[in-house]
Amino acid sequence: MKIPNSPITGKPMQVIYEPDTVTFRGEKFNCTYISFYDEASGESYTTTESDGIWLNEVINQYCANHGIPDTEEIFDPI
Repeated sequence: MKIPNSPITGKPMQVIYEPDTVTFRGEKFNCTYISFYDEASGESYTTTESDGIWLNEVINQYCANHGIPDTEEIFDPI
């Protein structure tokens, strides 16, 4: 994952990994929320890529709990 630069200073931001609990389809799942901290502004940001990692983590846990195959296990014969 590429670490984005600060929109204010142009310097790379600090990666923050925070444990989080998310409710997805009525169930709670533990996951790791990834954000980027800009020391100059005190703001935290996410990217499309970091949001996708977080979402896939939750979806994979949901699928595992319900016996749903993940995308790598689904075979398209055509």
